[in-house]
Amino acid sequence: MRSFTKTHVFISVLFLCITQSFFKIHALDTLDPDVSYHSEASSFPLTLLKIRFPEKCEIRRMGNSSYWKVIPVQGRSWMMIFREWEGFENEGSLEQLFKELFPGSTKPILPQWKEFKMIGGERQEVVAGNPLIIRYFLFQKKERIVSVYLSFDSENKTVIDFFQTPETYLEPFLRNSF
Repeated sequence: MRSFTKTHVFISVLFLCITQSFFKIHALDTLDPDVSYHSEASSFPLTLLKIRFPEKCEIRRMGNSSYWKVIPVQGRSWMMIFREWEGFENEGSLEQLFKELFPGSTKPILPQWKEFKMIGGERQEVVAGNPLIIRYFLFQKKERIVSVYLSFDSENKTVIDFFQTPETYLEPFLRNSF
């Protein structure tokens, strides 16, 4: 009788430990090397920028290593897509690229960084009944370009406050290697 009770207690404790560990895993596929998680205290480094997020989020590398999609772990009040490009040299190409990627937009507030050429646009849309603010930025330094596409709920005060000014979530990544 005693050995049955010890075995029963041991199995119960083991079961609780295993089930508790599953509740802490947020990954869809824990073996997926293309998924990482970042908290609001950390930033995600690109070649030209560091990007901060308003809450814990999932970052998924899409296709090659220079294209990412970011969504919050809980809720879906915002989404961000960023990409690194190389090989743009002439002055007019950034404006032409922006017009092709984000037509019919108004100008948002842009960061004031002397090292970069920047262009951006903003528009409001209703998607599936949800009013959204959509922003698109292109940052260029020499032959490198980073594009940032941001979409967020225009009725969520916390998210609106965080994404109000680009300096809150975008920071230049200054390296002397360029």
